[in-house]
Amino acid sequence: MSRTSFVHCAGIMVLGILAAGLALNGLAGAHSGATGIVKERMDAMKAIAKATKGLSTQSWDNLEAARRATIANARALSVHGRDMVRLFPKGSVHGPSEAIGAIWDQPDEFARIAKALSDAADEIERTAPAAQTSQDISGPLSRVTETCKACHADFRKKK
Repeated sequence: MSRTSFVHCAGIMVLGILAAGLALNGLAGAHSGATGIVKERMDAMKAIAKATKGLSTQSWDNLEAARRATIANARALSVHGRDMVRLFPKGSVHGPSEAIGAIWDQPDEFARIAKALSDAADEIERTAPAAQTSQDISGPLSRVTETCKACHADFRKKK
């Protein structure tokens, strides 16, 4: 590799590292000031997003690794879905919360959506041991993303 090529590659790596740092700082900033239950649920939402992304972008080149990762991500979603109602005690809209009062005005609907998340995640976990491709989990994964959309449409501040 020529010196010019090396310097160019090193420069690109530095820019990538800086961009990643700025992106992570932005995520941290979104949660800055959050404490207690609001921080706990913001962290849970971040974990849900990470698990959902993991499921939707999972490579199936290594079948056993894909199955293990799929099961782990599905379990994370299921746990968070079952814990969702606890994370939103009445009146916890302080700080940087994105929750709106509809959560407490329509608690049965909120609980139904949280249960649908867990149910879809449980189905992914049951399907994963025999899955051959991402197509095998696409039905329940689609239901996971629909629960996220439904909950955000009804119970989250509009951006």
